[in-house]
Amino acid sequence: MERLEEIGDENLVLFYREELEMIDRGAKIKPLIPKPVRRRLIQLGVLEHRKDLDMTSGIALSPRGRETPDSYKAEI
Repeated sequence: MERLEEIGDENLVLFYREELEMIDRGAKIKPLIPKPVRRRLIQLGVLEHRKDLDMTSGIALSPRGRETPDSYKAEI
């Protein structure tokens, strides 16, 4: 059963790959990724809560999230 969850998580990251790249370049996350998917990506460590320089908090791509889409792409 765990392998099926892994495959589902990989598919989720691959499906939202373009959106994750846009977020990495500074796009707002809310219009791009639905709330339940954002929660799952946070649980996976792809997204994280972070404070910006102006002390506003939000969700940003984590260091692991920057590596993850590329690592899944290499496996295909």
